[in-house]
Amino acid sequence: MNPEEINRLIKGALWENSVSQIIVSVITLITFCIIYMLSSYAKKKGENLATKEDVESVTKKIESVKLEYQKELKAFERSVINKLELESKHFDSSVNDLLKFYDETTELQVKYLCDAFLWIYLPSHNIEALVETHSHFRNSLLEAMKAFQRLPLYFENNSEIMSLAKDIYLTLVKFERILNDHFGEILTCAIDSTNEDINKTNDERVQDYLDANKAYSAATKPHLEKFAAAYGKFIWCVSEYLRPKFD
Repeated sequence: MNPEEINRLIKGALWENSVSQIIVSVITLITFCIIYMLSSYAKKKGENLATKEDVESVTKKIESVKLEYQKELKAFERSVINKLELESKHFDSSVNDLLKFYDETTELQVKYLCDAFLWIYLPSHNIEALVETHSHFRNSLLEAMKAFQRLPLYFENNSEIMSLAKDIYLTLVKFERILNDHFGEILTCAIDSTNEDINKTNDERVQDYLDANKAYSAATKPHLEKFAAAYGKFIWCVSEYLRPKFD
């Protein structure tokens, strides 16, 4: 083998070695790039997966808060509706009971308490009419007093309308007591006035009847004045209380 052939073999070996190195380097570079790309893809995929899970978690929390808010809103709406219905019933009841007391006291004022009510207005010989009038008067007093009993359920004790209603009520109590104290004497005198067997003249019997009525009138007079003053203020107060509620 001559020197030229040896030189060619050496050069060929060196070339093959260089090509091998280049191929190895390229393969290494490609492998590194593939590994880097796979790593980046896996990282990005993980981030996307984490982001999706975060979004789902936040969405669930929002939906939970939304449902809770809707429940609270519905509960609040129910409480408001119930309160309005209760206030409406309370208002209706208060107005009904107030007007009941107003009507009863007005009937008393018109029939029996507009002036000094004298039993002499009825003929003494009409005992049945006298007893009937007494019964109606007493029942009217009791009905008005009973109607008063419900007013404290709706009105403050120190309110003007309640204060006036109490003044009227206390006056009616006085009337009921006076009626019980005096009616027996009035009825007895009325019966005696028609009884000729009594050892009195007709004029004396009639005078006894008149005196019994005068005693009743004297007992009721101061309370009539109190009733008239309280009643006048009360009807004005009731009007002021009801007017804005129906405007």
